[in-house]
Amino acid sequence: MAGTFQLGPERERAAMYTLAVCAEMVFRDLPVHERARRIHDAGFQVEIWDWSRHDLTALERTGAVFSSMTGYLRGGLTDEDGAAELLRTAEESIEVAERLGCPRLNLHGTGLDGHGLPVVPVAGAATGPMWMAAHRTLTRLAELGERAGVTFTLENLNTAVDHPGVPFATAADTLLDTAVVTIRFDNGALATAEANFQAVYGYDVRGEVFGSAGMLTMGDIRRSHLTAYGPEASPPIASPTTRISSTTPTWPSSPTSPSVCAPDAPRPSRDRTPAPPCPSRSRPSSR
Repeated sequence: MAGTFQLGPERERAAMYTLAVCAEMVFRDLPVHERARRIHDAGFQVEIWDWSRHDLTALERTGAVFSSMTGYLRGGLTDEDGAAELLRTAEESIEVAERLGCPRLNLHGTGLDGHGLPVVPVAGAATGPMWMAAHRTLTRLAELGERAGVTFTLENLNTAVDHPGVPFATAADTLLDTAVVTIRFDNGALATAEANFQAVYGYDVRGEVFGSAGMLTMGDIRRSHLTAYGPEASPPIASPTTRISSTTPTWPSSPTSPSVCAPDAPRPSRDRTPAPPCPSRSRPSSR
């Protein structure tokens, strides 16, 4: 299942998310179009795989909402001939997606046969040249999808059991490490959205609005202006020092905590309480 949940147009505004059911995996004694009809009647969106094996006209008549489908028929990401074939069949898939109203087209690291096995298997991890070739192919696919108004997605597959030898099959392979998007609003204001999927220090969501009248920030959970980020921080996005109060300063109680000892940190002028000494192993670097 994937996507968002809704039970019909009259409840769409109240729904928080939709769910989709893969028609390839349920009601397998029925034709795919009948499976899609039953899934739709149950209030779910529909996912299909290889569209070339299905009666597209019958699928259109079901009235189902299709959430995703396979976005190519043959080809691969890492060689010139495979990339050309993948792009050619991706264009064919876009035409089918337009017929079905399907916004997402799914890809794999290489073409799969009828049993889900790679047509060109890869032993071990993808090499540097394979990554570079895949980047070029995916860039061309993204440009193709942008022109057509659809999104191509790269699926991570189970290589241990079902799809051995498929490259770019792990979650780490299919997730971008960092992405930055620039947005221009109707009033001319600009915004940037940044996402990083490999933050070792935990879950971190923040926002900032800056303008001529001032600045607003949200999501900052620090307890001081000094914050340490690292896999050993506890809690994950933890504060390394406690708040320095305007009247009574408080300091880390244990030299073994993830706190950073800062004896020379500025304190309010009314406070004359000396800072506790730092253990030598915790002395800040001169950098």
